Amino acid sequence: MTNIDIVGIHVHLRSQILHHNILYRYYEKIFELALFCKETMGWKLEFIDFGGGLGIAYSSLNDSPLDIQLLSDECEELFQRFKGKINARLIIETGRFLVCEAGQYVTHIVDIKESRGVKYLIVENGLNGFLRPSIAELLKDYTPEGSKLKASEPLFTTKDAFEFTILERKEPFLEKVSIVGNLCTSTDIMAKDIMLPKAALYFYISQYYWKILKER
Repeated sequence: MTNIDIVGIHVHLRSQILHHNILYRYYEKIFELALFCKETMGWKLEFIDFGGGLGIAYSSLNDSPLDIQLLSDECEELFQRFKGKINARLIIETGRFLVCEAGQYVTHIVDIKESRGVKYLIVENGLNGFLRPSIAELLKDYTPEGSKLKASEPLFTTKDAFEFTILERKEPFLEKVSIVGNLCTSTDIMAKDIMLPKAALYFYISQYYWKILKER
């Protein structure tokens, strides 16, 4: 490769790793790979990109948060071990880890109706605004109850990855509802049979139309 100068390596394992020991072994192998590239291949590495993989605990029942302090302590030991052998810029991609829990998806309730004993909150943007909850509900319908599905990023992580709430609470008591979008498809469902504070239709409808008038 006389016309190519290799100045770094970039490795990617996978997403959503919640176990510090897996990440530690992964980083250790990349250091060993970098050392091979330097000593055997003769490459002068300016950087080593370890990729991402830092996970977020979506499920409060099944997931434990990544112990970032313990991972940091283990990484410090790694850095010290290879410090005298490799002189390169070290990069870890944070991905969703820094921003995933930094916001909420908000949409308006545009209608409330009851059909065959089920109360539906119809929202302005469901499947066409936030895809992941609808995919989770679709997978629930096609898998046995209690089964643990394997994550398939970026579309699906776990069945109970999302929590829903009513921002404006007019009534103190809870009721069982299903949250659906307004598209003409049976897959436009964000949540089924969950307990939420009672939603007041008149408030959300007025807010919804006020928003439209304001934009015009």
